[in-house]
Formats: sequence, C-alpha cells, structure tokens
Amino acid sequence: MLHHRPPRRPAIPLALAFLCGIALERVAPPVCVAALPIFAAVLAGAAWLGRRRFAGRAAILACLACTGLLLAHREGQAAERRVAGWLPPEGSPVELHFEGRLLGAPEPCGRERRFRIAGTPDAPPGARKACTVLLSVPEPEPGSTTSLDALRRGDRVRVWCRLRRPRSPGNPGEFDPRLAFRARGLDAVGSVKSAQLVRLVEAGATTPARALDALKVIARARLRRATGNDTTATAVVGAMLLGDQEMLGHDEWLLLRNSGLVHLLSISGLHVGLVVALLVAGLRRTRLGRWGTLGAAVGTLTAVATFVGAQPPVLRSVLTALLALTGRAVGRESEPLNALALAAAALAASRPSYLWDPSFELTFAATAGILSLSARLAAAIPAPRALALPLGISAAAYLATAPVTAWHFGRLSPAALLSNVAAAALCGAVLASGAMAMLLAGVPLAGAVAARLAVASVNATLAVASAASSAPAAAFRVPPPPLVLAVAYVALLVLAMRAAPQRRKAARAARLLALGLCLTLVGIHSGPPPPGPRPGPQVTVIDVGQGQSVLLQGPSGGFVLVDAGGTSGGRFDAGERVVAPVLSRLGCRRVEALVVSHDHDDHAGGAEAILREFEVGELWIAAAALREERVRTLVAAAVARGIAVVLAERGLRAVRAGLAIEVLHPPRESPSSAPNERCLVLRAGAAPARVLIPADLESPEEEALIASGSDLSAEALIVGHHGGRGGTRPAFLAATRPRVAVISVGLGNRFGHPDPALVTRLRTRGVTVHRTDRDGQVRLLGSGRGFEAEITRTAERE
Repeated sequence: MLHHRPPRRPAIPLALAFLCGIALERVAPPVCVAALPIFAAVLAGAAWLGRRRFAGRAAILACLACTGLLLAHREGQAAERRVAGWLPPEGSPVELHFEGRLLGAPEPCGRERRFRIAGTPDAPPGARKACTVLLSVPEPEPGSTTSLDALRRGDRVRVWCRLRRPRSPGNPGEFDPRLAFRARGLDAVGSVKSAQLVRLVEAGATTPARALDALKVIARARLRRATGNDTTATAVVGAMLLGDQEMLGHDEWLLLRNSGLVHLLSISGLHVGLVVALLVAGLRRTRLGRWGTLGAAVGTLTAVATFVGAQPPVLRSVLTALLALTGRAVGRESEPLNALALAAAALAASRPSYLWDPSFELTFAATAGILSLSARLAAAIPAPRALALPLGISAAAYLATAPVTAWHFGRLSPAALLSNVAAAALCGAVLASGAMAMLLAGVPLAGAVAARLAVASVNATLAVASAASSAPAAAFRVPPPPLVLAVAYVALLVLAMRAAPQRRKAARAARLLALGLCLTLVGIHSGPPPPGPRPGPQVTVIDVGQGQSVLLQGPSGGFVLVDAGGTSGGRFDAGERVVAPVLSRLGCRRVEALVVSHDHDDHAGGAEAILREFEVGELWIAAAALREERVRTLVAAAVARGIAVVLAERGLRAVRAGLAIEVLHPPRESPSSAPNERCLVLRAGAAPARVLIPADLESPEEEALIASGSDLSAEALIVGHHGGRGGTRPAFLAATRPRVAVISVGLGNRFGHPDPALVTRLRTRGVTVHRTDRDGQVRLLGSGRGFEAEITRTAERE
C-alpha cells in the first residue's frame, strides 16, 4: 500500500514560536524581556557544543520567540513615547492644534465623517513627536458643501481638535483599548466641532495612492447616485466593495451578526479570491510570462489593498495570494497552510499588536480551519458533493473561530453553519451587481438595470440573514470561555487537523479526540454554571462613561439591573457593548428585573439591548414616564417578548434576587413633566448593607423626598445626577448617612461632573468616595460589617 508523505510545513512551528513571543510580552512579567534572550543563548550554546538536533531546533524557536517579544516590547515603548508629554496618561482630553498629512479622504460614518492625520501636535518642543490620530467631524447638512469634500490623501491640514489617548479598561475582562488603537496604527482619537476648524495648509503631491484615494471618493459618489434613496443597499455595497463599514444601520448590522453573515461586510479572502481569479484569467491571455504575470499581480493586489483599506483580513488574503503566485512563478506549488503561517508571521512582524486584533485572529483561524478540516468534514456529510462541500467549509470555519468569537464578542451564531452555505453566491452577486451599478451610474436603462440588480442582491442577502436569524437558538450570548477551556479546545482542534483517519490503529484515539473536542465545544457554548447563593448583596457600578448602570446581585445569586448606560447619540450602545458583556462575565443568564429610572439616554439608552440579549423577568418604569416615546418603545419591546411591565411608584416593596427593594420616588400623582423630577429612586438591601440609588434626582425633589418622611438611610449611595451641583445637598446626606459613595461619571465630560464642592462635602462627612472615571468599575461587597469596595483601576486614583 502506498502512503502519501505528509506535506512539509516548516513555517508553522517557526511562526507559532514568533507569535508566542509576542503574546508572552503581554501576559508575562517584564522580566521575560531579559530572561528569554538568555534562555535562547543557552540553548544555542548547547546546540553548538553538543551538536544535537533537538537543542538546535529549540534554540531557533527560542530565538524567534525572543524576537517577537522584543518587537512587541519595542512597539509598546514607541507608542508611549509618541504621546508622552502632551496627552495626559489617564486619558483626559486636551484641546489643541494638530497639523499633519491626511492618510485618506474623510470617510462617511453615520452622522459623522472620520479621517486620519499623521503629524505633530502644537505641544512643548520636547513633546512634539510624530503620531497618528483619528478625528471625527459632524456630517454637514444635506446639500451643503464644505472644505472636507475637497480633501484627499496627502493634503496637509491644520485642525483645532479635542484629543485623548486610550486608557486601561474600565471593567474587568474588557478588551484593552490601548491594543486596539495600536493595532490600527493610532496614537489618539478625537473630535472636531465643525468642518470650519479643518484648514487646508498645502495640497498633497500627485502619487498613485492619492489617485486611488480620489478614485474611491468618485466611486462613493457614483454608488450613491446609482442606489438613490436606498441607504441600506448603499451601505452594504459600500462595505463590500469599498471597505466603508460604518454606514450600515444598526438593525441591519444586528441581522447580519445574528445570522453569522456579518463577515461579508469585511473585505477578506472571498473578495480578494474573486479578484485574483479574474486577474489570473485575464493575465493568462497576455504574453507577459511568469515573472511579468507575477509583477502585474503584485501591482494589482497592492492597489486593491490600498483602495479598500489595509486591514488584517485584506492583508492576509493579499499575502497568501502573492505567495501562491510566487510559488507558481518559480515552478513550485506553495503549501497553503505553510503560506498562511508565513503571512501571519509577516503581518505580526510589521505590527506586533495585530496579534490582539479580533479581525487578525478570526481571519487566520477561519482560513486554517477551512484548509485543514473542510474536506474531511465534507466527506463525512451524507449529502451530494455540491452541498456537502460548502457545508464542510462553513462547519470548519465555525469550529475554528468559535473560541475567538466567544472570547471577544461574547456570543455565538450557530445559524452561520447554514447561512454561510450561501455566502459565496451572495457575495459574488452583490460585488458584481454593485460594481456594474457604479460603472453604469447615469447611463440610461443599463444603469437602472444594474442598480436594481444591486438592490435585489442586497435584499436577497438580508432575506437569507433574516431567515437564518429567526431560527431557534440562531444566535445567543455566552460568557467568555475560561482560558484553560479555550486552550484545551484549540489543542484538541489542532490534533484533529493533524490526525490521519486512514490508519486503523488510530481509530480509537480519533474517537477519544472527537469526544474531547465535542465536550470542550459544548463547554464554550454553554459557559460556566450560573452563580449560586451569596453571603450578602453585591452592588456593581459599571463603568459606562457619562451614564449610569448599577447591577444588584442578591443573596440568591440572581440579578437586578438598574439602568443600562446610553448610546452616545446613537453611535455607541453601552447596553450592548459594555453592560451586556459585564453581565455575561458575571455568569448572568437572567435579569429578574430591569429598572429604567427615567428616559434620558445616559440611563435608558442601553435598555433595549438588555431586553434583546437576556431573559428578563420584569421591566420597571415610572408610570408618568409612559408619556415619553423612548419608554413606550421599551414597553412595546418588553410586551413583544412576554416580559411583565411594572409601573413603579412610591411605596412599592418587592423582593427580587433575594434582595429587598423599595421604591421611594416618585409618588403616584407626580405633576412634574421633567424626567429628572419623576425618576425612580430605589433603596435595596437590608442593614447594614443597604444601597440608595437616586438616579438623576435634584435638590427640590430631594427636599420633597425628605419631607415625605421616607427612611433614606443607607450605607452606600450611588450619587445622584453623576455628581452634578444640583443634587446631594447637605440635608439629603444627613438623611442618608452613607459610609461609601460611588459617582458614575465619564472622564473629562463636558458637564464638569462631579462638582468639586459635592466631593468635598462627601469627604468632609467621612464618606469614602469612588468615581468610575478614575476607578473604573466599582464593586461593593455587602456583609454583616457593611460594604467593602473593589475597584478596577488602582494606578489612576488621586
């Protein structure tokens, strides 16, 4: 019997060693920066003296790991030096002039435009270091033209802006925004109040990159002209053809996410593969020869990456395609997994922080899974090959990316197993029809037909997404898997990729391997068991920026959520992006009661996401709040999901999650129409571990609450109105007598919260004060001795 020799893949262990070195810099103590080179030198010496193959290989791997570690360490130090001296280290914003070259024309992003500038700030001479910032400008009124419309890549501009640097995560387990900035090549992010504050200093020189940038602006305009008023079609085609991913509406994005098709919006292997296929087909008709064909491919793919944006999925696809074409040019077929490992190492060497970018991890994990497992899975599916092969590809990608998706996004979409079968056809249809619509925009008849085909292709994609996401358990939230479980799953998956099922002796081991893989996969999907009973209550004030969200966990282990942060004008949903992940990490599967104190965005803006993402027992609102449209929308969403709606008022007492909860305000007859004046005020717990949550109550209502004779005493106070000067007056503090106070407030907010006089008033009374802008998430652990505080940030306290 003939046995095929397994393909040689020498790049895989080398790339893994290099990537492990980069990871080690992040997770290991700084002493590793010095220890690993010494270890590598010892191994190299042993290899040279003993001439042993194992020691030699180990020395090479150790040297590569050392190289990765040092590159990552150097990148972090360089990023810190670029902003040191002119941006506060704790992330406070500063206003200044910034001058530099545009890295691209301003791009549409909802109600804003965003652009990147590489240049220097107006800072002290010793602090003026070249850096890159991302700025957002409000979108001008429809029909108006601004100076932004004429800006292109390479133009030198001067901007008066408000900038801040990334800071450490505000909630335990959150992804570090400093790594996200570094992976995108950014040192700071900021905003500009008006396009009038962006001044052109010097037009850029004519370069190929500038020409591509101008072409992209023209393509955007032609796409809008072709699709007319269909903003959804414009957004989907723009994302898939031009890389503009910020224009899609939130509802459509949720639909694609829950169906497992959101990856279609990211230009990656599927898109670049179609370009390569068309390119190779066209070049075969020429007489350029092997090297001429390779040169043309390098130029074309480089232009494609520049045109759509050099993000990790695009770079991965371009690099692997170029390696394959290079192999053909020299007369050797490249091994796909070997080429993939080389591409991963090359990208990580150019920017080590790419390793922590979810798009980097997902694109390489999905490609490795498809290359290693898809054929084997397709062969095991009892279906015609035309159906079994796409099912195998979809299953392989899902298995390979499940731990990454659960870790970064806290949710899984099993619907992707079926919806992705149609992904290639859908992607091809949208790309082809969208490109034709742009090219033929304005051409009689042909342009209209192409535009209708593009719209129809987008509608078909959304219809498939709707059908997939409506299936039972199509998508659900999961807590991030424990590191041990994730590592065990990845190890078993790698063994499955390397297994040789043709050998009979390995059949038993293969069955055990499959069993272990299934068990760990179930563990990733189910998560750890929910928390059990606790000795006392727990109050978690989540860091949602300039907003408020307080999670109460009672002795029974259940959860009550009071408010859910805001949406920052619709651009950032704190409920989905911050509050829901915190609940998942704490093991919450069910919220017994969601309390919306009032309808202001910074308290109620994230509530709809909680209703959508979790099982909720009750929605509590003030009866007078029903006159507000936002609250009526929440009530309608709750009723549609079979959630009970409780109209709360003064005197209501209930036990939820084993925790006694009392409503102190507003009274049944609340004449006020101002949301702050009729907001719900709660007291939860029992002495000596009670917490008072007055929401945005201000001083007149505080006086009325005191006059009502209600018992306001509480050991912990969530300071009202984010520490604004209009509340928490001395009489209110005297009635409350707290020992610890927590102020939920955003760093450098434009309201000046918290009021320094209020903070002084609290400390004068001997109250321990915590602030989410400095301390991050604050957790109060209740016991028979009162509350003990745990904070997230320790280095940024006063």
